[in-house]
Amino acid sequence: MKQFIEPEFCKAIGVLEMISKSPDDLQYYEDRLKFLRDEAAKLGAAREEGREEGLEEGEVIGVGKGVQLGKLAGRIQTLQELLGEQVSLDEELLLENTEMLMNRLESLQARLKRRS
Repeated sequence: MKQFIEPEFCKAIGVLEMISKSPDDLQYYEDRLKFLRDEAAKLGAAREEGREEGLEEGEVIGVGKGVQLGKLAGRIQTLQELLGEQVSLDEELLLENTEMLMNRLESLQARLKRRS
């Protein structure tokens, strides 16, 4: 043990000395090691599950769709400007669902085409 001064080696030598004393100590060490590995695996699985639930919840409340709604709202506002209409507020447009925004966008596009 005196030849290996690094803490990692000293710890490993201590573990080896402890488990070499008796079969019961070895069994205890292996059981504890298994427990620690199982807990680490459970924690990893729980983190992954939480990550997945967070992503699903984000989609349900519109986080994933927020970008799409924002783009639709921006296009509607641009068409309203081109047509000389009053431009809708972001807050007003983002309260609508995707289908309603698509209908407004298509209507504005059709009016702009007829005007050209």
